[in-house]
Amino acid sequence: MKKHILLFILSCFVLNNFAQTTPWIQSGATWYYQWDCDFMIRNNKIEYTHDTILYGKTCQVLKTTQSNYTASPPIGLISIQVSENYTYSNGDTVFYLVDTSFTILYNFGALPGETWDLGVDSNATDCTNSIVKVDSISSTIIASNPHRVLYVSDSANSPVVISGTIIEHIGSMTYLFPTVRVCDSSAVVDYCLISFACFSDSLENYSVIPPGECENPYHVGINEQNPYSNKILISPNPAYDQIYVNWNSIGNGTISLYNILGKLVLSKKLNQKTNETINVSGLESGVYFIYLKNKNEITEAIRFIKK
Repeated sequence: MKKHILLFILSCFVLNNFAQTTPWIQSGATWYYQWDCDFMIRNNKIEYTHDTILYGKTCQVLKTTQSNYTASPPIGLISIQVSENYTYSNGDTVFYLVDTSFTILYNFGALPGETWDLGVDSNATDCTNSIVKVDSISSTIIASNPHRVLYVSDSANSPVVISGTIIEHIGSMTYLFPTVRVCDSSAVVDYCLISFACFSDSLENYSVIPPGECENPYHVGINEQNPYSNKILISPNPAYDQIYVNWNSIGNGTISLYNILGKLVLSKKLNQKTNETINVSGLESGVYFIYLKNKNEITEAIRFIKK
């Protein structure tokens, strides 16, 4: 009897902790995502500006400001584009507007093996339906609040994709909304490398890059202001099974691999080597960071994407 009472108390404690986290956004919600598209670098700022009523739903208006930069000399801002998306939540599920109806964007209550359809019409293409599958789940603490974490994968030949890590209240660590792909019966091609940079709202702040650099389009990837930035190369990126890390002479030190939640998933000694092959086949799909540190504590962080 005492054991049953203890289990009941522990269950209530866990449920109460998760209840502290609002599944979806609060006022002032702002995201930053950074894109690398061949010779183009983009910085996407998404802001929750106000509420509106669409098709009988009270939803959030999310304004996206896309700043486009050239990634080759002369480097600089070349254009700014503004667009809007619309979301609303019901319990653990977040919906977004596709054409003239709302469909599921995130299901934070989904269990491993469960799926949802992103609702994009594939009849006019050689694509299949855009199905998101939950591979596994976990939890993390951000700003003292517990969050559910989903690790998801996309279906083959999807016209739009959400894959990798999804964090409750924040959204996808790849991009907030589904991204478009070119697909046919023989190949699937992603347009760009995209990664999460920062999020904040009235409840919390979360960032995977140093504070104050959210709007810097050159931070993700090789930091051009770092004197050691031209000494490190990762290929392929994105990667499926293994990555090849090459660098100039850094001396003895360590190479460490962290996931988007800041968890160390691998560490190796350098021992005067100038290259390393790392098996990443067992990693979840998503964004990871590699740190190279020498005896003088000089650290270089490079992002790569595991497909």
